[in-house]
Amino acid sequence: MKNDAFLKIIILTIFNLFFTVGIFSQSTIWSEDFETADDLGKGCAGTSTCTAPASGKWSLDKSGAGMTNSSDYCKVTDAGNMNGSQELQWKDVAGSSDVILTTESISISNYSNVSISANFKEGYCGSSDYLKFYSKIDGGSEVAFTTYGENTGSTLSGDNGEATASASGLSGST
Repeated sequence: MKNDAFLKIIILTIFNLFFTVGIFSQSTIWSEDFETADDLGKGCAGTSTCTAPASGKWSLDKSGAGMTNSSDYCKVTDAGNMNGSQELQWKDVAGSSDVILTTESISISNYSNVSISANFKEGYCGSSDYLKFYSKIDGGSEVAFTTYGENTGSTLSGDNGEATASASGLSGST
């Protein structure tokens, strides 16, 4: 993933990540809403090591990110600004690299025409801030979501900067 700019003084929220499949109907294959008690406080803050929930559903990597004090973070908070009481937030994350959220491996082998989406909200975005969404099927290359896959600065539309990044027509094993 190319590092186009720095993510700094920003609060971005990913509320739900969904893998769905639909030919004639939709069924949810996998989802994450960051609402479990175990999720709260998980993530990265300052120079501390990142922590992941016991479920193993997701993890964060902050290698190279300029998180120098406890007010610099990417973690689950109880701010509750979207549809729940907890959310994953990024704040004042700058540096030579990104903070990357990775999900567990998700089997899609028994499905075709798989869709993926992530609801998110921007707080303050400077012109060099960004949030990107990629899928990686069967160990291949990262591919940006077709809708809101690569967001730079205040490029989001919708109510209060809320939007849904998505891709569809996916197939493979994982």
